[in-house]
Amino acid sequence: GFISSEPITITDPSNPCNITTVATSNQPEEISVHCYPDRAGSRLTVAFSLPEAAEVSASLISLPGSLFGLPLRGRFEAGEHQQILHVPSLKPGIYILRMVVNGRTLARKVIF
Repeated sequence: GFISSEPITITDPSNPCNITTVATSNQPEEISVHCYPDRAGSRLTVAFSLPEAAEVSASLISLPGSLFGLPLRGRFEAGEHQQILHVPSLKPGIYILRMVVNGRTLARKVIF
């Protein structure tokens, strides 16, 4: 798979496919999120760092708009984290990883 390191934001929560690129040159991110699909398409590694303890949840959204819940939910301490999520039922395509960290929504494009 291929992952874009380009940050994006969901501008309309009722339509998660309506995304825009966020300029980050003058806007340093305190929270970082990266995701790495494996080549076989059955696992997704989500790496993220938190400047402080936070409630975190994640979901994966296909471009047609189907929502896939992910078992990444809970309170995480400040620091670096890595979760390996098993997603064997996903078809090849483009997805959006949506993470909510203390109410702030972050998104990354994932290609399986």
